[in-house]
Amino acid sequence: MTSVVIQGWSWWSSSQFNKRQLAESINNAQNVFEQYTKEKEKLLTTAARVLTADFGFKQAVTTKDAETIASVLLNHGQRIDADLMLLTDLEGQLISSSLLEFNLDSAQTTSLKVLLNDPGKTHFMILQNTLYQLLALSVNAPRPIAYAIVGFEINSVVADELKTLTGLDISFFNDMDSVITSSINTTNDILTPQYLTSKSLSWLFGSRPAFDNRQIEIDTTTEHPIKLFLTADLSSTYEEYDSLLLSITVIASLIMLVAILLSGLFAKNLTKPLYQLVDLSKAFSKGQYVNIASDTKMSQEISTLFDAFSEMGQAIDTRENQILYQSQHDTLTGLYNRHTFRQVISNTLINGKQHLLIAVNIRGFSNLNDILGIQIGDQCLKALAQRLIDFSKDGWQHARLDGDVFLSLIPLVENVHADRCVQEFLTRLAKPLKVDSLELNLKFWTGITIYPQDGDDAKAIFRRTMIALDYAEKDNKPIRYYHTGEEEARLQHLSIIEALRLALILDDGQLYMNYQPKLNLKTGKIDKVEALIRWKHPELGFVSPEIFISYAEQTGIIFDLTAWVIDTVLKQLSDWQQKGIFIDAAINISAQDISHPDFHMNLKEATIKHQISPKYITLEVTERDLMQDEVQAIALLIELKERGYTISVDDYGIGQSSLAKLKQLPVDELKIDKSFIMELNSSESDQIIVSSTISLGHRLGLSVVAEGLENNESLDILKNMGCDHIQGYFLSRPMASEAFIEWLGSYNHKNV
Repeated sequence: MTSVVIQGWSWWSSSQFNKRQLAESINNAQNVFEQYTKEKEKLLTTAARVLTADFGFKQAVTTKDAETIASVLLNHGQRIDADLMLLTDLEGQLISSSLLEFNLDSAQTTSLKVLLNDPGKTHFMILQNTLYQLLALSVNAPRPIAYAIVGFEINSVVADELKTLTGLDISFFNDMDSVITSSINTTNDILTPQYLTSKSLSWLFGSRPAFDNRQIEIDTTTEHPIKLFLTADLSSTYEEYDSLLLSITVIASLIMLVAILLSGLFAKNLTKPLYQLVDLSKAFSKGQYVNIASDTKMSQEISTLFDAFSEMGQAIDTRENQILYQSQHDTLTGLYNRHTFRQVISNTLINGKQHLLIAVNIRGFSNLNDILGIQIGDQCLKALAQRLIDFSKDGWQHARLDGDVFLSLIPLVENVHADRCVQEFLTRLAKPLKVDSLELNLKFWTGITIYPQDGDDAKAIFRRTMIALDYAEKDNKPIRYYHTGEEEARLQHLSIIEALRLALILDDGQLYMNYQPKLNLKTGKIDKVEALIRWKHPELGFVSPEIFISYAEQTGIIFDLTAWVIDTVLKQLSDWQQKGIFIDAAINISAQDISHPDFHMNLKEATIKHQISPKYITLEVTERDLMQDEVQAIALLIELKERGYTISVDDYGIGQSSLAKLKQLPVDELKIDKSFIMELNSSESDQIIVSSTISLGHRLGLSVVAEGLENNESLDILKNMGCDHIQGYFLSRPMASEAFIEWLGSYNHKNV
C-alpha cells in the first residue's frame, strides 16, 4: 500500500511539474516573441523616420519624381535590410514600391488604411500572399503629403529564428486557417489550428495530447486576421516522463516484492501464535477459561501477550464463578435465592417423587429487628440458615426469599406421613437459637404444599406454597397446608382488582353512589346522608363493597377510589344545592387516605371545584384506621376540623379504643356500630353499652349516631337515651340519588 501510494504521488507530482514547466516555457516564448517584435518595430520606426526626414525624398514626393522615389526606396530598403518599402498617398493608393511589379488590389488598399490610421505602430499584414510586419509614417512638407511604409517579411527563416530564440515552434495562419509560415516540418495541408489542438498520441489504454499550444494576440486587421500559435511538441517530454514512471514502477515493484517476502517471513513466526490466541478468545467467549500452552516459537512480545491472555482468562473465570455464586445465592445466608430455587424445584420435581415444599416466615421478626437491632437480626437469619443446613438430610434443599422467609424442598420418604415430616422439621427448627450471648425462641408461620397432589409443576407448587404462607399469617395459624381452589380464589381476587382499576379509569357508570338517610331524633328531619359506593360489573354483576373495598385497601388503589367518591359526592351535593336541598354527606375514608400526602389537597381542590363548603361534609374514619398511625391521624384530623369538616368515628365499640383514648382525638361524632343496635330492643347488655356510650359521648361534647336500626322498639329506646341521629333499614335502605330525592319528598310530606 505504501509503495502504491508513493508511486501514485510520484506520477501525480511529476505530471504537475511537467505542466508547470511547459506553462513557464510558453510564457518565456511569448515574452521572447513580444520582445522580438518590439525590436523589429524600433528598427522599422528608425528607418521610416530617416526616410521621411530626407529632404531630397520629400522634394521628389512633392514633385512626383517617380524615378527618384523608386531609387530612394530601393536604396534605403537595402541599407536597413527591409524587405518592402512603399509610398502611398493619403488615401492609401500605391505610388511607388521597392519591389518590381508590386501592385495592390482594392482589398489590400483597404487593409493599408488601418496601418495609415495608426502611424508609428507595426501591424502584421498579408500583401501579395506574403506576410509582412509593416510600419507607416507620414511624409510631411510640412503637412502630410504621403505615407512611407517599411516592412519585414515573415517567412520560414524568421519562423526558424523565432524557434531558436523561444525554444518552441511558431506558426502563422490566415483567416482561412491555412498556414502562412511555420517552423513545424509537415505538409501545409495537414498543418492547421485544429491539427495542433486535436492531435493525440496513444498511451497505455488511452491517449494524450501531442502538442501544448497557446494562441498569441498580434496586431492585424479585422477583415483579414492572422493567428499566431506557439506550440510545444510533447513527445520528448513524454519520453522523459515515461522513462521516469518506468523507473519508479520498477523500484516500487521491487519494494513490494521485498515487503511481501519479509512479511511472509515475519508472519511465519506471528500468525500461528495469533491463531492460537484467536482460538483462546473463542474458548473464552464460550466460558471455557483453559490455559493453552503454545508449542510454537514466538517473539517475546507475542509470548507476553499470550501469558496475559491466559492470566486474563483465569481472572475472568474466578470472577464469573463469584458472580454466578452471588447471582444464585442469598448474599447473607449463602442459601439459594428465589430465582435459583425455582429452577432447583423444577429440576428436582422431574423425577415425579413426592416432595414437601415448606415456606417458613419468622413471626415478629420486625419487632426483633427494632428491639435488638439489624445486626442481631442478620445474625439470627444466618444462624437459622445454618441450622437448616445442619439438620438436612439427603435431597433436602433450602433457600431464603425476601426478608425472613425461608423455603425448604424435602423429599418424602415412603411410609412416612407428610404431617410427621413437617412436625419433625419444625421441631428442629424451633429449638432455641443462640445468637451472640442471646438465646432466642423463634416462632413461625408455615405454608406447605405436597407435590404432586397440590400441583404438577414447579411454578404452581411455588405459587401455592406462598399462598398457603399468606393464609397462615392472616389466619394466625402456625401450620397451614394449601387447600384446593385457593389459587383460583387469589386469581379472582386479582381479576377483581384489575377490573376495579379499569372501572376507575373508564368511569363508564360501573361505579355509582347510593345514599342512606340519617334521621335527626331531636328535630325529626333528614339532615344527613351517608354516601356508600356500589359497583356493578358487566360480567361479574354486583360486587359487594366489603369485597372490593378490602381488595382496594390491600393493593393500594383505595386512594384513587376515595378520590373518585369525593368528587362524585361533592358534585351530587352541588346539584342538590342548586335545587335548594342542603344536606350533609358523610364520606368514608381509610387509613391509607389519612396517610397519603395528597389527600388533604385533593379534598380541598374538590370543594373548590364544586363550590361546596366543608361544613356539609362529614369524614367517617374507623377506630382501626385511627389507631394505625395515631400521631399522623391526629395531625390530619386537627387540620381538617379547623377547615370546617365534621370528623366522625365509624364502627365505634368494636375496635381497640376507649372513650378515655378518644377524648384526645379531634372528632365531632361517634357512630355506634350496628352490632350493638340491631338487637337493641331484646339485649339488655347492648342497651347498657349503648346508653353508656351516648352518655359519655355527650359529656365529651360529641354527637352520637346509631347505625343499623331495625325496628321501632329500638328507635324508642334510642330516643329515650338521647341519641342524636339514627340510620338503618328501619328508616331506609341506601338509594340512588333520584330515588333518595323522591323518598325525601315523600318523607317530608308525611311528617308535615
